[in-house]
Amino acid sequence: MFHKKIGVALLFAVSISSFIAIFIFYSLASTSSLGAWNPRTSIVFYDGALGGTPNEQDMAYETEGIPFSQVTQTFSNGATTLDSTANILDYAGYGITTTLVPTLEPIMGFQLNFTAQVISETHDVDNRAGFSVILLGEDLQGIELAFWEGKISAQEGGTTNLFSFAESVNFDATAELTDYTLEIIGGRYVLRAEGVYLLDGPVRDYTAWVPPVGAPADPYEQPNFVFLGDNSSQGKSRIRLSYVELMIGTFGPLTITSSPTPTLTPTPAFKLTLPMIIRE
Repeated sequence: MFHKKIGVALLFAVSISSFIAIFIFYSLASTSSLGAWNPRTSIVFYDGALGGTPNEQDMAYETEGIPFSQVTQTFSNGATTLDSTANILDYAGYGITTTLVPTLEPIMGFQLNFTAQVISETHDVDNRAGFSVILLGEDLQGIELAFWEGKISAQEGGTTNLFSFAESVNFDATAELTDYTLEIIGGRYVLRAEGVYLLDGPVRDYTAWVPPVGAPADPYEQPNFVFLGDNSSQGKSRIRLSYVELMIGTFGPLTITSSPTPTLTPTPAFKLTLPMIIRE
């Protein structure tokens, strides 16, 4: 499992339109001025070994429902259980909003490490899921992965087949808490579980998605964006989450055989405004 924690202050506000919940998270405090990032830097945003839910550490949490949310989050035995199964129309998720979010440069490479278990998941539409992970770089290129109980799929970008399923892999995500690594470098991503290759492909551009009129922000046009949770009114899930970490730096050419294990040192913080939209 992964380890360590860094503390910050945050504030976030929420609005909702139809089935689109718009989360705007603000990091208001900075412990130092913007500094240069060193290669191979690690920032841990949530570590269940320290106790508490992600929003009690360095992540923001929000949930919305119609007419009200029935989503619950509970902590026990080193992990948080996020449960959106009571009402499929409910949304819930975690975003990274601390002052330590770096610039995620594809040329240098970056990696999201997270430990999760999909206890249960159901969906009404084949191209949706009750648990999704989004990772976007500074150039707005990245990947959204949809987790079913026995399958993980990449969401397609572009305009013709936006948010349809692309490459997929059969994988039992229900068995236990699993250490996932999602790495992006250059124009490709690779997903591993416990260091074993699962899935890879080109990064996607989701900027063709158009938010509803009046929406203050579009997450797919926000650089350095991270999300873990239920972002669809057509899927629901019960998941456990025990760890979230970002690694940035020079990873070298992307491989599909093993994960890098560098020694990492945190670096200074800077202010960040991070919007998050939950779409249908």
